[in-house]
Amino acid sequence: MAHQSEANDNVEVSDHLSSPPILREDGPLKWRKKNVSILYPHLSKIAMEFLSIPATGAASERVFSGAGNIVSYRRELLATEHVEELVLLHENQKRILTK
Repeated sequence: MAHQSEANDNVEVSDHLSSPPILREDGPLKWRKKNVSILYPHLSKIAMEFLSIPATGAASERVFSGAGNIVSYRRELLATEHVEELVLLHENQKRILTK
């Protein structure tokens, strides 16, 4: 079943990448609202999950709080890139572990 879903996802990505550009007069937002969930249902769900903007600043506050817990007195010499990786992993651990 998972293989079929991955195949469908790959087909959607290929279809999307090979589709003609949206005409300016059609407007990308209007086109998306009308077509995307029908033509690309899996991509639509993924985009909504990962590309949507939260309505409040609570999520960003949580990230800063988590980063403060990661960069403690004992870890103050961590390189910036390592801190960024640890914060990314910390914030996405539920998504990573459930898939």
